[in-house]
Amino acid sequence: MAAERTVLTAAPRRLRRALASDLAHLLRWYGDPVVRGNLGLFAPLTAAEEQHWYADQIADPSNRLFIVEVCHDAQWLPIGTAGTDYLDLPNQRATIGLAIGERDCWNQGHGTAAVRLLLEFLFDDLALQRVELEVFTTNLAAQRVYEKAGLRVASTRREAFYHRGQCHDLHLMRIRREEWAAQRRTA
Repeated sequence: MAAERTVLTAAPRRLRRALASDLAHLLRWYGDPVVRGNLGLFAPLTAAEEQHWYADQIADPSNRLFIVEVCHDAQWLPIGTAGTDYLDLPNQRATIGLAIGERDCWNQGHGTAAVRLLLEFLFDDLALQRVELEVFTTNLAAQRVYEKAGLRVASTRREAFYHRGQCHDLHLMRIRREEWAAQRRTA
């Protein structure tokens, strides 16, 4: 297998592997209560906790963490993250996640483009067969992003997550390699 790409580009957007210098962005994005709530995170992390989390992400071979960037005035501006929460190469599957942390960049197609780039990487570079994710059933904007990228609801887990004093339902969304290939042929 060829070396993994560290930058994936579909102008004016790209994904690049996260660096330690991105920690300040991560702290700000995940410190935003709206962003954090959509992800099911309970409390903002301290700088030390974020550094520890980042070190764990880099050390774990089952993770690929990318920074979502947008080109503006010939500069790449970081706006969020995309990557694998779980990568199972022997079984050719992954669980992914996305967070557009810059709220002024929401509803502009950046999330859909980032998921498409991530799927391209996972199916083409890593030769996976299945990619899935979980999303709150109430997070309709995220569901639209994933659906536009080709993922479909496979099942719903009722009262699967306790957050902010309530039980929440989660959709399991997935796409298989052959569905991804068919979608690309018709695009």
